[in-house]
Amino acid sequence: MTHLNLRGATSLTAGGRLRLTAVVLAAVVAVTSLSPFIAPHSTNAASPSLSGLRVQGNKLVNDAVQTVRLLGVNRSGTEYACIQGWGFHDGPADLASVQAIASWKANAIRVPLNETCWLGINGAPSAYSGANYQNEIARWVDTINQAGLVAILDLHWSAAGTAKATGLQPMPNRDHSPEFWRQVATRFKSKSMVVFDLYNEPYPDSNRNTTEAWRCWRDGGTCAGMSYQAAGMQELVNAVRNTGATNVIMAGGVQYAGGLWRWLEYKPNDPTGNLTASWHIYNFSWYTTESDWDQMLGPIAQQVPLTAGEIGDGESSPCTATFIDRVMNWSDDHGAGYLAWTWNRWNKCTDLITDWAGTPTSPFGTTYKDHLATQGGSTMPVATPTSTATPAATQTSTATPAATQSATVGAASDTYVSSAYPDTNYGTASGLASDANAVEQSYVRFDTGAFAGTVVAAKLRLYVTNGASAAGGTIRRMNSTTWSETGVTYNSRPAIDGVQVGNFDDVATGTWVEADVTSVVTGPGVYSFGVSQTGDDGADFVSRDNTTTTQRPQLVLTFGDTTNASPTPTMTATPTKTPAPITTPTATTPPASTETFTTGASADTYVSSAYPRSNYGTVGTLGSDASPTEESYLRFDTGAFAGTVASAKLRLYVTNGASAAGGTIRRMNSTTWSETGVTYRKRPTIDGAQVGSFDNVTTGTWVEVDVTSVVTGPGVYSFGVSQTGTDGVDFATRNNSNTGQRPQLVITTR
Repeated sequence: MTHLNLRGATSLTAGGRLRLTAVVLAAVVAVTSLSPFIAPHSTNAASPSLSGLRVQGNKLVNDAVQTVRLLGVNRSGTEYACIQGWGFHDGPADLASVQAIASWKANAIRVPLNETCWLGINGAPSAYSGANYQNEIARWVDTINQAGLVAILDLHWSAAGTAKATGLQPMPNRDHSPEFWRQVATRFKSKSMVVFDLYNEPYPDSNRNTTEAWRCWRDGGTCAGMSYQAAGMQELVNAVRNTGATNVIMAGGVQYAGGLWRWLEYKPNDPTGNLTASWHIYNFSWYTTESDWDQMLGPIAQQVPLTAGEIGDGESSPCTATFIDRVMNWSDDHGAGYLAWTWNRWNKCTDLITDWAGTPTSPFGTTYKDHLATQGGSTMPVATPTSTATPAATQTSTATPAATQSATVGAASDTYVSSAYPDTNYGTASGLASDANAVEQSYVRFDTGAFAGTVVAAKLRLYVTNGASAAGGTIRRMNSTTWSETGVTYNSRPAIDGVQVGNFDDVATGTWVEADVTSVVTGPGVYSFGVSQTGDDGADFVSRDNTTTTQRPQLVLTFGDTTNASPTPTMTATPTKTPAPITTPTATTPPASTETFTTGASADTYVSSAYPRSNYGTVGTLGSDASPTEESYLRFDTGAFAGTVASAKLRLYVTNGASAAGGTIRRMNSTTWSETGVTYRKRPTIDGAQVGSFDNVTTGTWVEVDVTSVVTGPGVYSFGVSQTGTDGVDFATRNNSNTGQRPQLVITTR
């Protein structure tokens, strides 16, 4: 949305599809081109869990590999106050003002920027441009990050040639926009909680959804109906990435970022893979139905993260909020983020607040605030489909008091640094390194989760991909456990400052090396280790990002119970990319004993005939109904285990429903369906043997069915849940924010 503010006058905005070209007020004349949009999982918004933002598949994730949805507000003012010569902001810009936003459970603030003010060119007021403007924006970003929120920097107003940026143009310009992004990226590339929104609302080729519009959008140059050379999105991506910045980038579509029909076709190339799609939507936009969104946005949301950078109802009285309710519900169902326009006091229907303390307007502000509260925060655990066990896995044993248990925990974070490339981050590389020439050091962090019992032994294990040396590195426990996997460089590396716990000796390519770390791993917790080297032979190891999952870093724990009571050691993993822990029962029990372990779903989703093109692979519930038809799919990977299966039970938690029949369960022959690709039109067949049904379904209870007949040993198993009744039942998914209610496959062996 483009906003024109004249100091001392009423804020002026334009709605509908018209564009005002001139506004005259008293003796002041301002010329602007206005847009038609004128003026995730419980984590406190002030928590540090938004650091390390990056793209993983079609999701944003943080350092802990938790899914992040950007849910927040736009804070307008920094795009117009400077060029009008009366300040930097429209309203307070201190920590208290950010905390007021955070109190709504928001986790992001979009900050509109002015190209002319940032570059300090074309006669921009000197007091509010150039270094003064840049330093104030940097301070504002630091304040936002200090409160635990993400800052989204948006090129909002730009102008080619010698003109001042006093409004929105159809496209960014080749004269100044690439240089703007080079400078902005250089300034903020070390801050993973800063996102770059390339251009507010492009509308090339007279605001049409044409091939020429999309060509201009991506490639720039000479564009139909434009008097200047445009900078395309690819050129702006290149400007950012050529600085070494790996920050997440947002790119809005054409038609004032409201049309994304060909976004995937013209998607710019981003060598870091950290490109996301942005969408602006108001009740006066072009595509305002769920059917439009399913067709236009559904395929995008299945491939890349999607965020609605601006959402809103209309500006005209009476003020409403029914439209944003629909937008938010659709976005929630598709794992998309959204930011409301706007956290300002303009006495308009688009205002979220009546005062800077955060008192909401009605109905717009109250509706948005109340909805954010239902989202429970910004992050939730996410597991990768390559896991051999799931984050929810628990291990219980009926062993005698002398029994021990072993569990292998995967790394929650790892990276390395190199003095040869002191400003480069390797947080997403497939390997780790240890060398003295050039200096290469590796960092590995593990979160054991909770477990009962006493640690008997702990070993750090790395797989060698390259090396032949008597010494592969010295291992120390590090005092810091909060370093950023995607932020660490040689110049910003944490100190490997703790006690030395061992060495990797006799390193050979294609083998495991291990070090005994029992002296420092004394119980549940987060542990960081640093690997450094004094020799120049060098050794390379597999990282947690390596595609060979069985060679990723491991912390192998052996623990037992020192009490006289019958032990029930439990390992509850912290969700990680590997994910961890990968539990392997190794109880030293007598032959007659049994083992029971619970495996969480490695994938689950449902489909609905009401929305045949929609995918629900990232939502918090599964559905089972006959009208409309809703079918659910669950996949479990048991990993390896010893013994014979004595029993196996599929358990689901009911989040909504009251029926004598909650669904029929069949084993499915297909085990390769895509959690984020399945739709009603592309659903797999529930074609296997019926194994049971969920009877007497009640909200807030577990239902289970015996699946021993089909779960006969280690392997991958898919189940389908269908329904003939119309009562309808909902179950918790593996993405549900309540980890204790996620799907379970409970296996007992003997």
